[in-house]
Amino acid sequence: MIGKTTSEGVPSTQKMFADYLTKPTKNSMYLESIEPIQVLDIVQKLKPKTSFGHDEISTKMIKHTIQNIISLITHIINRSLDTGIVPQQLKIAKVIPIYKTSFSKILEKVMFNKIIAMVTTFFININKAFALTMQQFTLLFTY
Repeated sequence: MIGKTTSEGVPSTQKMFADYLTKPTKNSMYLESIEPIQVLDIVQKLKPKTSFGHDEISTKMIKHTIQNIISLITHIINRSLDTGIVPQQLKIAKVIPIYKTSFSKILEKVMFNKIIAMVTTFFININKAFALTMQQFTLLFTY
């Protein structure tokens, strides 16, 4: 009874719930661009397998041709880091097991390295701040 009375007092609207949500914060997690040398380092660590995913490109082929395509791969990865958008071609989902593309392996390792570096820096800064706070706290009570 109370709910019906309350709802009758609320004016109707054509707005959807999404109209009241704020716009998402763009670049809420900043990842610096990478250099071709970082891509090369990741590619060199890949196992030279002849198997391939839906792109039909093996890691062995990538390792043999990396010098010719490193600028392109670096550019695509940096665009993905800048925009937060992963190319649709790398978002293939199938219920059957498929091998990852060589490119998606590289992107995955770039993201892993960036996140580890960011988390490490965060915890180092937190530890420094905590140590400084404890030092100030100790000095306060020794005088």
